[in-house]
Amino acid sequence: MLDIPTTTLILSGVIGCVTAYIAIQQWLTAKNKLRLDLFDRRFPVFEATMRLAEIVVTKGDIPLEEVHKFAFTTKGVEFLFNRELQDYCDDQLHKEALAVHMGKRKIDSLPEGDERDKSTVLWQTGSFGSMTNGTKYRSGSLPS
Repeated sequence: MLDIPTTTLILSGVIGCVTAYIAIQQWLTAKNKLRLDLFDRRFPVFEATMRLAEIVVTKGDIPLEEVHKFAFTTKGVEFLFNRELQDYCDDQLHKEALAVHMGKRKIDSLPEGDERDKSTVLWQTGSFGSMTNGTKYRSGSLPS
């Protein structure tokens, strides 16, 4: 039969193993919770970016309110992703959206006729190009 010190030693080892298992499970749960929390914070940035592109593609113009909403939503991108993506949202997407808005206003202010039609064609083929062609961030390349 086992004496008391041997039983205590075995019981302590079992309790230690169970405690280690519980600690590992808690660590994995906390890691998954962090990923979920980051997703919940990052998803509005994705939605705002997609909404901006959707508005331009469907309407050909961006209301100034939508540009401001995009700028507000992407204000903390640096803390959720990195500084490079914050700069991209500020320097590329936001400025391009403002350029689309202002370009549409300029075209609308032109008198009806050939000059307005020519400007409209040039604007539609070139104004929004840098947002869709050659963008640095493609699907699956965002930092995690």
